[in-house]
Amino acid sequence: MASAWSPSLEAVEQLLRMIRDCTSADNRMHRQVLQQLSSFNTHPDYCNYLAYVMATMLSETDDVRQLAGLLLKNNVRDFFVGWPPETKAYVKAALLHSIGDSCRMIRVTVGTVITTIVTVGGLGEWPELLPSLIERVDSQHAESQEGAFDALFKICEDSAEFLGECISILAPKFLQHCQDPSEAIRKYALGSLNQLLRAQVAEFRPFLP
Repeated sequence: MASAWSPSLEAVEQLLRMIRDCTSADNRMHRQVLQQLSSFNTHPDYCNYLAYVMATMLSETDDVRQLAGLLLKNNVRDFFVGWPPETKAYVKAALLHSIGDSCRMIRVTVGTVITTIVTVGGLGEWPELLPSLIERVDSQHAESQEGAFDALFKICEDSAEFLGECISILAPKFLQHCQDPSEAIRKYALGSLNQLLRAQVAEFRPFLP
């Protein structure tokens, strides 16, 4: 994952210690650590560090990496609009990098962060997202395919109205994968079609019987 930004190892270790405390501490300590972490929300590099831990720190436990992703999601929800362009670029690259992670828990968390960005900023904020996900839908790499479908399902669930003309590409893909050998992929494909149907998106009507 190429980037002009590089983390301070000292800052990474500090963040990791706090996240580890969050995953293992008692309730009172948990609240204290979360309060400390929330004080970083307006630090310009905080989201970069969270994305870095989630996407690249493969030696950490899945719980630690997932919590970094969930903290990132909360920051996206509350502060994404004000992020500088370089932070947005780094986080988006980290998400696409880790969408095919070997751990399903991380893939699901990545999908949640992606759909939160779409909900907050719309697809115009991330024009390369759908082409990248559509490409991965036909991947021979099972984890990458499943991660892409998870993200697309969540986008259909939360932001179907943003899809517009992209539905003419997505709907045939979903229909095709309703016959996929993988039960997980079939469920994602059917679920995504169902979300488009429920949303009554005009662009989906030509695909109805």
